[in-house]
Amino acid sequence: MSSADSARDLSTKPVGVVIPTYNRSDALLLCMEHLERQTVTDLEVVVVDDGSTDDTQRAMEAYLAKSPLEIRYVRQNNSGPAKARNFGVSMLRSPVCVFLGDDIFAAPSLIEHHLALHQKNPALNIAGLRSEEHTSELQSHHEL
Repeated sequence: MSSADSARDLSTKPVGVVIPTYNRSDALLLCMEHLERQTVTDLEVVVVDDGSTDDTQRAMEAYLAKSPLEIRYVRQNNSGPAKARNFGVSMLRSPVCVFLGDDIFAAPSLIEHHLALHQKNPALNIAGLRSEEHTSELQSHHEL
């Protein structure tokens, strides 16, 4: 399947998500289901299959047929997650990129918070988020 075959209307979105994957179709589908529940729905998703030998391609083809997400699914020869991420970034049209592992099940507000951080701080090139619970713990440890 070529990238053109699996692309939907991917006009410029404010944020794009890149997900490299390798032989983890079950986890990948759960990851995608969590993206469907995001509070920000105006996003593009690029899934880069790093040469999976399991049922990932078949599972993604079935998922693409029913998903409300705008997804570009592409395959590359097995080259490792770094090359898969770079390939995914090269395909994005969005000005902001969020990297997710195929085993990351994002909270519904993850993309919203990430995008808000970039909108509040447009000069940021890299941003990382952590939950309020962990931030409070970290602040408490630093105060000791």
